[in-house]
Order: sequence, then structure tokens, then C-alpha cells
Amino acid sequence: MSQKQVAYPKVFSHKVVKEEETLLTVKGIEFRAYAYETDKGIKGYRIPIENNGELFQHFKTWLEKVDAHRGPKERSLDLYQFKTILRAEKSLDIFGDAGFYVYRGHVIFNEEEGQEKTPMERIIIFIEYFKKKFNIKTRVRKSVFQVLDELDLGILEE
Repeated sequence: MSQKQVAYPKVFSHKVVKEEETLLTVKGIEFRAYAYETDKGIKGYRIPIENNGELFQHFKTWLEKVDAHRGPKERSLDLYQFKTILRAEKSLDIFGDAGFYVYRGHVIFNEEEGQEKTPMERIIIFIEYFKKKFNIKTRVRKSVFQVLDELDLGILEE
């Protein structure tokens, strides 16, 4: 039997060899993400901008403003480098030298040499930053209240 080959997208200049879709919730924002590993052993997450909730719809609109800072090469590659994003929004320096980049409609967080923060830590910073910037309010789900009630009553077992 032959094994079916999966065609993963490239993450800029790296070929993805393994990928898994996951649903993440950060600071009350729920979104789809893909944990990946490249042929060079680099791990990270790519988060689709399209059809991925309110925050990413606002982010897509915000990117249109960043577009004025991109050069022709970035446009031809459908890429927003972090340095370009940082020129448009200086307060994103909270990420340090390598925060994230946008490539072909995905926000990419990968392992960076010399970067202190993991891709997941940078995703959390990203969500916190843009949730505040876009004034997105979140609510605690009813199911979470039920768990909190059960904890308060001591119903849950260890």
C-alpha cells in the first residue's frame, strides 16, 4: 500500500513536513491554529486570518494600513515582515526582534534563534495586544461558570 502524500504549505522559505490543526483559546479569544514542524526542525504555529473570528477580521483590516509600509518585494511574495509591521506600529516592540510575520494570509509564529519567547508566548502577547487595540470584549462561558461552581462546592475530584 502506498501512503498518501500530504501537501503542506510553505512557511515562507521553509517546507512544512508535519502539521496539526488545533483550536486555541487565549484571553477569551478562540481561534484555529496549525502547529507545524519544518524540514529544518523549526517548530511554530500558523494562524489563518480568514474565517477565524472577530480579532483576525479586525487584524486583516489593520493590515491594509500596514500595506503602505511594504516594499514591492514583500507585496510580490504576499508577505509582511515583522520589521515592516514594526515600522507601522512602533508599540509592537514588546515582541523584541522577532515577533511574527504574515505570509499568504497566515500569521506565523516560529522558533527564532536567540529569541527568548516561545511561539506560544508570542501568540499570547499578540492576542493581548490586538484584543486591547481593537477593544474586543470577551465573556466567560456558561460551562466555565459551572466548573467554577463545582470547584467552589468541592464537587470535583482530584
